[in-house]
Amino acid sequence: TRATPPGFPYHFWVAGGALAVENALKTAFDWKARKLGRTDFGADVNDLVILHLRDAFHGRSGYTLSLTNTVPDKIGLFPKFDWPRVHNPTIEFGPDGEVANDIAAEEARACAEIEAAFAQHGDRIAAIILEPLQGEGGDNHFRPEFFAALRDYADSREALLIYDEVQTGFWGSGKPWLWQHHGVAPDIVAFGKKTQVCGIYCSERIDEVTDNVFQMSGRINSTFGGNLMDMVRCHRFLDIIEAEGLGENTAVRGAELLVALRALARETGSFSNVRGVGSLIAFTLPSPGKRDAMMASLAEQKVLALKSGPASVRFRLPLVISADEIAELLSRVRAAL
Repeated sequence: TRATPPGFPYHFWVAGGALAVENALKTAFDWKARKLGRTDFGADVNDLVILHLRDAFHGRSGYTLSLTNTVPDKIGLFPKFDWPRVHNPTIEFGPDGEVANDIAAEEARACAEIEAAFAQHGDRIAAIILEPLQGEGGDNHFRPEFFAALRDYADSREALLIYDEVQTGFWGSGKPWLWQHHGVAPDIVAFGKKTQVCGIYCSERIDEVTDNVFQMSGRINSTFGGNLMDMVRCHRFLDIIEAEGLGENTAVRGAELLVALRALARETGSFSNVRGVGSLIAFTLPSPGKRDAMMASLAEQKVLALKSGPASVRFRLPLVISADEIAELLSRVRAAL
């Protein structure tokens, strides 16, 4: 809880990021069902839904399979729920990091689809969920204005706002949580990966329902979730991050790499849409084929990178990366080009 911002008094620990998201959804379903006056656990009611974005990756467990929609081999052939999926209004960045697309129009399209989803599903939308930065779906960034719009929908339509920070959290962005960069607070955050122990933290809004999952024993549970060794590692990592200023280091080193990659993109014309925050850096090649060729070249240069979306390459920098290592990375990217 040392990394949890004020205003989030409730925590649940579990093994695995997908199950962190899964329990965030269960928390929202329980909250919404009780908001609707449902108290009979024996009733066969299956009408609550989760509003989510296109190009999302939220895991591969039961509920999360219905949200993930990146590549077919992750979700194909498995039964899924038909939950409302809306446009993701992502920013396209120009040569100097400026917004290069009509982002207001993109957001208007997303909001129109959200309005249509609420018109169709009414008060059965339990939550709105998104990654503050979509990773596998394309390293897609959103404006603060979009998060503010989602917050308004969640408040006015009695839904919970959930951020999936399994990939972005724990100083990956330079701050403990990526959502702190735009400041629009959610109701629930799912975390994992770098945190070692996975789970959720939840705001006091959950207390709008008296018998919520944090008050009624057994509503969410896990036999071996949140095991002691994971917690010990997380505690030690927190000590090191704080003592060595790794959040600030991540922010500075990431900014250095962004500037250098944008200069290289202008010089070579080989890639575009350089984007990122902290350790979460990406750029886009002209086609999927060129992206795959770049991935092969990076591997030859012994650079660890990941595919992202249809034609992007993404880096996930270590929090301890140095200025010299950033320079070495840039040299190898140039050689790979």
